Amino acid sequence: MIETLKQNNVKKSIIALIIFLLLTSFGFSQQNIVKTNILGWTWGKFNAQYERMLTDYSSASVSYSFISPYFAKSDLLGTIFSTINLMEARLNGHEVVLDYRLYNKNQPGPRGFYIGPYVRYTYMGFYSEFNNPFDNTLGLSDYDDFIKDGIDISRIGLGLKLGAHWIIGDHFSIDWNFIGLGADYYTYRMFFEGEATLNNQQYSYQDETKTQFFLSGISTDLTLGWSF
Repeated sequence: MIETLKQNNVKKSIIALIIFLLLTSFGFSQQNIVKTNILGWTWGKFNAQYERMLTDYSSASVSYSFISPYFAKSDLLGTIFSTINLMEARLNGHEVVLDYRLYNKNQPGPRGFYIGPYVRYTYMGFYSEFNNPFDNTLGLSDYDDFIKDGIDISRIGLGLKLGAHWIIGDHFSIDWNFIGLGADYYTYRMFFEGEATLNNQQYSYQDETKTQFFLSGISTDLTLGWSF
């Protein structure tokens, strides 16, 4: 329930920001920038960002990332999983970041140094399902019918970021967020469930543990994009 409420709040924030950006687009003849975090593409974080200038010296942006690490799809893992009757396994997640920027008033944005607050929501989950994992084990061939287990981690963070933005040739965008510092609230959940048949009687079982904690938040990224 808590995770559902958190996700709904994030969705509402994104919708509110998009509506605000659309409304302000009629009041300002400012620039729009679409971009992507090139660092994330190197390991499996596929990102798209949109920044909208609100005034000559301020902007708001929204960023979405789908996370699917390359190592989770390796042939070696596939070989290992095939030997233990793994029916399904996936490791993926997503991230949404909203931020507001104030540019240096000596040079109208989106050029030059900027500073501003950000809020982010990140989710990563691992899920696996095994079909009769003990069918090759002596004496246990009719014990477990299937086992499902998984781990998911979510975080909500607030912080302040510092960076610089260059527009080359009026359109090509290079945005370097040097560093973002803040605090993240993590929720770590582990779950386990399954069904077993013993003496022709079927049983089901499940278990779940949850841990929540705060950690300092750090972020950085380098994006390339197009301004128009």
